[in-house]
Amino acid sequence: MTKRSLFISFEGIDGCGKSTQIEHASRFLEAKKIDHIVTQEPGGTLLGSHIRKILLDPSFDMIAPRTELFLFLASRAQHVDEVVMPALLNNKIVITDRFSDSTFAYQACVRGISKSQVATLNAFATDGLIPDITFLIDLPVSDSMERLKQSPKHKSELRFDSESMAFHQKVRDAFLSLATAEKKRFIVIDGTQKKEVISKIIITHILTAYKSHGRFA
Repeated sequence: MTKRSLFISFEGIDGCGKSTQIEHASRFLEAKKIDHIVTQEPGGTLLGSHIRKILLDPSFDMIAPRTELFLFLASRAQHVDEVVMPALLNNKIVITDRFSDSTFAYQACVRGISKSQVATLNAFATDGLIPDITFLIDLPVSDSMERLKQSPKHKSELRFDSESMAFHQKVRDAFLSLATAEKKRFIVIDGTQKKEVISKIIITHILTAYKSHGRFA
């Protein structure tokens, strides 16, 4: 098997603090002069950015679940081939804001598409690539909604924001179920803690995981 660098994903419901913690982790790695890239899904490539606009556009409120799934997977396939794998093979840590687990949470567990079908299609889109470590920042839905309202960066017109509280609760429950099923890969973090506390936990786990790859000095 070709040796590659560490692949890290961040997951959680909107407003859980992923973006903030990814920024903190990136600044830490920069200070340590460790090569890495930060990317996101959907997106991460020119093609992916166009797909992202479609997926988040509220005017496309009638996207069928299967269509939504294929759009996410198309973005991911391009992302893996164009950005993620080249960076990993070039000895760079890759940190992504969302990856395959979001597809299982949203399209399989909540939209109701067969989990086995999603697993098969996702494995094809990723060429079997799985994150080495996944940080799930868990936050009550009521807290996440309040944070989104107060965030100056948040755009309330995004398509997924029109979903009900029950929808977002199902997504949260789906993430927790995925984490329970893969305890070795997932690190579940209480998102109600102070940002500094969460950041310290994440950095500690990144260093431990990277040392196991034999590449951290």
